[in-house]
Amino acid sequence: MPPPSSPLAAAGSSAAPIDELAAAERALRATADRLTSSAAPMRVSATTDTMTAVSMKAASATTETMTLSVDELTRQLGADAARYAVLRRARNPQGRLDFERWRRATGANPVFAVRFAHARLLRAARHAAERRAAERRAAERSAAEKHAVEQRAVEQGRTGAADGARTPLAPSPRWSAAQSAAVLSALSATDTLRRLLGQYPVVLSRAAERGQPHRLTRYLESLAAAVTELLTLVPEPFEHIERQRLTAPASGPGTHTADTADTADTADGEAQANATDVRAGAHPDIPADTAALAQHAADVLRSGLTALGISAPEQL
Repeated sequence: MPPPSSPLAAAGSSAAPIDELAAAERALRATADRLTSSAAPMRVSATTDTMTAVSMKAASATTETMTLSVDELTRQLGADAARYAVLRRARNPQGRLDFERWRRATGANPVFAVRFAHARLLRAARHAAERRAAERRAAERSAAEKHAVEQRAVEQGRTGAADGARTPLAPSPRWSAAQSAAVLSALSATDTLRRLLGQYPVVLSRAAERGQPHRLTRYLESLAAAVTELLTLVPEPFEHIERQRLTAPASGPGTHTADTADTADTADGEAQANATDVRAGAHPDIPADTAALAQHAADVLRSGLTALGISAPEQL
């Protein structure tokens, strides 16, 4: 049985025990291996420059169609992207793969969007851990300095006259329209993510039973979009609930998609630039399990990619 920290442990439930999910993951991985090894060549739409670059006959039109074997597709896109494209093709067997789209490291590239969402969650978790460690060190230094001051005061026959002083409580915030929108959007994003995470055991089991990995690719892309939405609205999901800064949406809840997440720096930078002065702990309706949801999402994304035989790097 997987350890408690494993993706399957996080995704397990009474309806789908961990051992059943592990079996489904193994079965789906075997199916994905078989489908990839026996896959027929893929129809690909690409520019004439790209066609020339892959040693194909250039056409006169700006964009044309060519057929690439899985081996050639792997050489051009990389093993993970090519494998994901092959497994995803069952969703539209007669469709053409947009070669230029799949070569770019943007949210428009389905496999990049899924792996990028996973990497962003892990990066947010690392940053939160680093901040907590730095704060602990600072608190220890402050305590040591305070103790030294008190010791000197005792030695000099003085007591801390100001010890009885108390810092007045800050007044309750007055909520602006932007702050209210940030709260409502955060609630919507967390609800969407929670709903999707609850579906994972069923999606994985059915995809394995039916031998249809493409069903899992559709789910992972929806989950990645929900994660991107959450990280746009709650840039620091692993921070303590009372310290989270919320971000007002550009045009209402549900408008952000993975296509805007071109790079981690750009996505996180925009979120911080739009951050409102709202602390999640100041509103009783903000869910306190955002960190748990974010960690669960990272675990499920990693589990899903593993079931498809695709790597889930910590950084992209």
